[in-house]
Amino acid sequence: MKDGFIASRGRLAGTSTALTLRVLVVAVSLTAATVGSLGVGGAGATSPKSISLSEANKGQVVTVHPGDHVTVVLHTTYWSFLRPVSSPVISQVGRTVIKGGLPASPGGCAPGSGCGTATAHFVALKTGQYRLHALRSTCGEVMKCSPSQGVWTVVIKVR
Repeated sequence: MKDGFIASRGRLAGTSTALTLRVLVVAVSLTAATVGSLGVGGAGATSPKSISLSEANKGQVVTVHPGDHVTVVLHTTYWSFLRPVSSPVISQVGRTVIKGGLPASPGGCAPGSGCGTATAHFVALKTGQYRLHALRSTCGEVMKCSPSQGVWTVVIKVR
């Protein structure tokens, strides 16, 4: 007998397992407390949101949080988005997707009028502000846009 333990296999193994379980319970409790105090995965954590924008949001200020996703759908294929270059605030995810559309009914969409959508996805990275721009020079077949028709801008505030 050494230090009060009998060196039999059953007794030593039983004592070791009980001790291991106690250590494991304490370790899990400490880890849960630490993660909770950091705001990771606990009640204080918020999951990223998805925000959708369109022509109706032109000129607005939109507030989002880091990790939120912003999808912009503009309803003509003539729009192109100015990609955020080295912006620490927001980043475009993937490329702008242009999808042409067919007229829903006769007279619903004239050829050359840009039927379809231009869609871009962005993710908010960190606190700050960014002006998101889309431009077009054509507002229909052989129709030049006026300055107000050719620019779409939204201010993204990340808080």
